Amino acid sequence: MRKSAELPNLVLSAIGAGTWDLNMETNLVSHNEVFSKIAGIDDGLLEHPFPIATFFIHPDDIGGVLQKIAAAVDAGSTYSATYRLCRADGTIVWVEGLGRVIETDSSGKPKRMVGALRDVTDAVSTRQKLVETEANFADLVESVPGAIVRCSKQSNGETIFTYVGPKCQDIWGLTAAEILAAPDRIWNMAAVEDAETLKEAFSLSGTSVDALDVKAHITTASGRRKRIHVFAAPQHRSQAAVTRTVLVLDITEQTKLEDELRKSREIILQTQKVEAIGSLTGGMAHDFNNLLAVILGNLELLQEDVNPVNLENYVNEAIAATLRGRDLTRSLLSFARKAPLEPVTLNLNDVVRRMDSMFRRTLPENIDIEVVQNGGLWKVQADRSSTESTILNLVINARDAMQDGGKITIETANIRLTEEYVETRDEVIDPGRYVMIAITDTGEGIPPKNLEKVFEPFFTTKPVGKGTGLGLSSVIGFARQSGGTVRIYSEIGVGTTVKVYFRAVFNVEDAQTKVVESAALPALRGKILLVEDEAAVRKVMKARLQIEGYSVVEAENATKAIKEFEAEAPFDLILTDIVMPGGLQGPALVKALRAIDPTLKAVFMSGYPNEAAIHGNGLRVEDIKLMKPVAKDDLLRALNRVLAASSD
Repeated sequence: MRKSAELPNLVLSAIGAGTWDLNMETNLVSHNEVFSKIAGIDDGLLEHPFPIATFFIHPDDIGGVLQKIAAAVDAGSTYSATYRLCRADGTIVWVEGLGRVIETDSSGKPKRMVGALRDVTDAVSTRQKLVETEANFADLVESVPGAIVRCSKQSNGETIFTYVGPKCQDIWGLTAAEILAAPDRIWNMAAVEDAETLKEAFSLSGTSVDALDVKAHITTASGRRKRIHVFAAPQHRSQAAVTRTVLVLDITEQTKLEDELRKSREIILQTQKVEAIGSLTGGMAHDFNNLLAVILGNLELLQEDVNPVNLENYVNEAIAATLRGRDLTRSLLSFARKAPLEPVTLNLNDVVRRMDSMFRRTLPENIDIEVVQNGGLWKVQADRSSTESTILNLVINARDAMQDGGKITIETANIRLTEEYVETRDEVIDPGRYVMIAITDTGEGIPPKNLEKVFEPFFTTKPVGKGTGLGLSSVIGFARQSGGTVRIYSEIGVGTTVKVYFRAVFNVEDAQTKVVESAALPALRGKILLVEDEAAVRKVMKARLQIEGYSVVEAENATKAIKEFEAEAPFDLILTDIVMPGGLQGPALVKALRAIDPTLKAVFMSGYPNEAAIHGNGLRVEDIKLMKPVAKDDLLRALNRVLAASSD
C-alpha cells in the first residue's frame, strides 16, 4: 500500500513535476524535491513544511491565480494556471500549476489541497518568440509596397492559396476570403493578352521553376483598369506539393508618370530638333548669303565695268562662289543622307595649292596664313569636293576663332601610326601609313568642357545665324568614311590644331585620269529634249546647250515632255530633272519614252544625292546622274560620254 501511494509522486517526479500538499488550516505546504528545484527553495534553510507566505507568485499574476483557485474550490474542480514565480535569488520562471481540494471539514470548508507544478519557461519563451516572429512577419507584410500571395499546387493537380496578404484587396478589390474561395478570379481579371501569363504565375500551370517577372493589365472588381507588376519566386518542389511566393505591385500611377515623362521627353526632343533646325537654317542662310553677295557683287560689276581685263576676274569670282555654294549643299545633303563618295587619287599638296587663293580671299587682313608642305607627300584616295570642303571648313573655323587677328598654319606630312599609338589613344583607325593635313590657329582655344562635344551634330558656340554646327561633325564623318580619322588639340589662350588623317595609297590608278580622257572625246552634237520645271534654270541650260551647238526642245513637266516627244521625235538624248511636280518623275518619264523609243539615251539631274537610287525605275547602267548645280564642263562631259556610247 505504501508503494502504491508513492507511485503517483514517482511518476510526477519522472516527468519533471513538483508535487505539493497544502494544509489550508495551518497554511503549511509539504513538497517534494522537484518542487524545491522549480521554486528555487533551499530545503536546508527552509523548515518542513514551509509557510505558504514564503511562496512568491509574481505580483502581476497573483490576482489571476487566486481567482482560478477560488473558482475551482467553489466548483469542486481542478484549477489550471500558467504564471510566474519569483525565486529567492531574484530569477523568474514560468510554471504551469494544477491543484484540487481533496478534503473538507463537516461544514464543507476546504481543509487540504494537493497539486503539481511544472517548469514551462522554455515553452513560454518559445511561444513568445513565435508570437514576436508572427508579429514581425505581419509588420513586414504590411510594410511591403505590394500584395503577397502564397500558392501551392497539390499532388492531385489542384492549386490552392495558402496565404493572401491584406493588400490584395487594394489591388483586385477582393477580400482575402473571396480570393481564397475562388483563386481563378485573380487571372480571370487580367486582359486577354496577359491572362495566360498570370495564370502561370499564380496557378503554377507552367512547367518552369524559374522566377517570373511580368507586367499585366487587370480590371478590378469595381471595374477600374490597373497595371500590375508580378514577381513570382522560383517554385519549391516537395513530395506533397509545389509552392511559390508571388509579389504583386500596383504600378498604375507609375505607368502614368512614365507615360507623361516619355511624352515630356518627346516634347523636349522635338523642341531640341526645332532649335537644331533653326540653328542649321540660320547658319546655312548666313553662308549662302555670303556666297550670293559675292555672286551678286561680281555680276553687278560685270554690268558696270567695261574694262575687258576685269571682266574675266568678275566671272571667275562669281563661278567660284557658285561652286562653293554647290559644295556647301553637297556637304549638307551628304550629312543628312549619307550620300556615297566619289574617291579619286589626290595629292593633298596640290589640293592645298589650288585652294591657296581662296584662303587668302576668305581671310581678313589681320590674319596671316602660312602653308608648310612636306616634300614627297604620299597620295590618298578621297572625294575631291569633300576634301576641299573639309579643309575650307577648318580654315573658316580657325578664322572665326581669331576675332582680333592671328595666324593660321596649314601643314601636310606623311605619318606612320603604330599599333601602340592607336591603342594608347583609343583611336578608331587601323595602324598604317597616313597623310596628315593639320590646320592650326593662334586663337582663344576651346574649353575642355566643349572639346568633347565639338564633333557632335548641331553643336556650335557661335551665335544664332553664324554657324550650322555641322562643320566638324561633317569633317569627322568624311574622314572616317575615307578610312581616316580626326584629332583635335587645344589650349586656352594658345590656340587649336585640328589634324585630319587620310590613309595613304600606293600603285593605284588615278581615277581622275579617266575623267580627263573622257573629256577629250570628240565633240558630238544632237537633238536634246530638256525637261526642267524651274523656268530660270531651264532658260540658262537651253542657252548653254544651244551655244555648244545642240538642238534643244524644252518642256516644264513630264506631261508636256511626252507631247513634245511625240511631236518632235526622234531625239538623241533626254536631259531631265529627277524630281518634278505632277504625276510622273524623271525616271518614270524616261521609262515611258523608252517604251516608244528603246534607244533613247538619258542624263538625269537632281539636287538630292540619293534621289536616283530612291526613284530608280527606268534607269540603265549607262545612264548618267548629275547633281545640281551642274558646271558647264561636267554637263558637256556627261553629254559627250552618253552620245559617244550611242554612236559606238
